Amino acid sequence: MKLLPSAEHASRRLIAVRALLRHWEQTWARRGAPSAQVTQVVGASNLPADIRSLSSLTKIDYADHLSYPTSINATAERWARTMFGNIPDFAERLIWKGCLRLRLSPTPSPDTAGGWRIAAREPDWIRLEAASWFLTGNLVVTASHGQASLTTCIRFEHPFGRVVWGALGPLHRLISPGFLPDAAAKIQKVEVATANGSATRR
Repeated sequence: MKLLPSAEHASRRLIAVRALLRHWEQTWARRGAPSAQVTQVVGASNLPADIRSLSSLTKIDYADHLSYPTSINATAERWARTMFGNIPDFAERLIWKGCLRLRLSPTPSPDTAGGWRIAAREPDWIRLEAASWFLTGNLVVTASHGQASLTTCIRFEHPFGRVVWGALGPLHRLISPGFLPDAAAKIQKVEVATANGSATRR
């Protein structure tokens, strides 16, 4: 079966990114587990009920959930922006736009994070949404009761989506457990710098 032109483009990008993925895999393998405190579960049926209810997808073909105990007092939006930035960086553009073909915002906005649209938010949770012609994704971030979490939910809109995610999913599961601990370190660094600056001005 001949692939659609956009599928052919995505396939070429998957081939082009293969060397980079191998480099990332080797780097993270050398680094080891980002934190023994991160809990990861895979599968829509394994999602906590309260987290599942925050997704906008009525049908979920892939899901994983990461939770991380923390004493940091920050909103879910701050966690999301710390993890993904205001606009996608080079690596995120390569994967999200180049391979997954997600339609992302190229400019900073109060209504986007990492280029993903902020579909809903409260102080303790936020849902980011993005889609391409072959899949739709949700990123749900929560922060409450001494715990931060990141949940990825995907619905395949075309069989090609399953093929692409089959190639990228293992890397996602390898590197994503580092997102929350890395964000915690960045938030703490900012808070320490802010506190030191306030003390200096006194």
